Amino acid sequence: MSRRAIEEELEALFKASRSNVRTRKHHLVPASYLRRWTKDGQLFVTDLSESKKLYSSAAETAARVTDFYAIRDEQIDEEELPPMLMETMLAKIEGSVVTPIDKLIEVGPEGLSMEDVQAICRFVGFQIQRGRHGRELLTELSSESAKLFLTSMSDQSIRKMLQKRGQPSGAADIAQVRDALNVLNDGTIKVRAPKAMLIWLAADMGEKAWSFLATRRWMVCHSGTEFVTCDEPVALVSASLRQDGARRGIGLSSAIVFPLDPHHLLVMFHPEMPFDEIGMMADLLPDETEEINSVLAWNASRWIFERAESHRVQNLWVPPQPEEKIVLTRTPLSEESHAELAHFRSAPRVHPLLPGLKRPVDRWFAEADRQHFLDVPYNPENYQEVLIYDWPPGRPW
Repeated sequence: MSRRAIEEELEALFKASRSNVRTRKHHLVPASYLRRWTKDGQLFVTDLSESKKLYSSAAETAARVTDFYAIRDEQIDEEELPPMLMETMLAKIEGSVVTPIDKLIEVGPEGLSMEDVQAICRFVGFQIQRGRHGRELLTELSSESAKLFLTSMSDQSIRKMLQKRGQPSGAADIAQVRDALNVLNDGTIKVRAPKAMLIWLAADMGEKAWSFLATRRWMVCHSGTEFVTCDEPVALVSASLRQDGARRGIGLSSAIVFPLDPHHLLVMFHPEMPFDEIGMMADLLPDETEEINSVLAWNASRWIFERAESHRVQNLWVPPQPEEKIVLTRTPLSEESHAELAHFRSAPRVHPLLPGLKRPVDRWFAEADRQHFLDVPYNPENYQEVLIYDWPPGRPW
């Protein structure tokens, strides 16, 4: 796309955002997607926040949160940055993916055009980041990162900071700042990134997901038993035998699963993950479908969706979400420097000593186990061509 075309597209997006005053109820999952699970205009919703309360709903009124994507701040000029910009952009992404998903279900990945691939990747990338989980993780990460940075400041760094701001920088002034940082360190107060920043961090991460998703190996699996979906319908699966519900990155996970409708599942495999013939079979057995349903239920933030009267959720065990969203581990770099490497990761959904979730569709990972392949990071720039067209041989779908 030329620079001029990009500028025209952005201009049209901002114009549409300024005139977008439709609703304050924002979908965490688009209604166009949830309609695939409706029967006679209704789908069943399980509300995990109310002890698995079950009720029926139209797709248009499900998975909505008031002003979730609204960008409003006293320091932001609404003419320059319209409050409904994110909501308008998501609506455009949602509208552009309906036909490509239909095509993906009908003819498989090899029947997609590059525009179809881009639309699906963009939709999946934003869906990973746009929900409550993404917002909560970014909130906690920004808070812990700020805390880590500020509380590690030396007295000399504090003095330089005060001098840069034109403030007194004597010993008493430094001690006062140090006292405030100690309060931050013990958790009495927390630093929170503003909502507008969190929304745009999520948008930036969603946009950058394209290359990681397009260079994975895609397969569409189908099942006679129905898949559920949820308000976080893109689940990241590890090759580890023990699944604990912790969220992993798109550049690390061995498999990324996304239900397309009640009978079709898109799986995006790590580009270097090895397979055997059985692992490439696209038909899922009923127990394999139930394993995928458990993964999706564990991935849910609040709502799980199923086709009316399918009754799949009632038998699924869903542990509560952890109170702490992220875990910070510190690795000493050397005894002499006293420096540490900080590593943040998503908190697991179950205690490390409790039995976790069984690895879904175990045959996918049989060859990986034989070759001792585990979740490893990869650089999408190392792959010049999109891989979904050259794999697997024999086109099992």
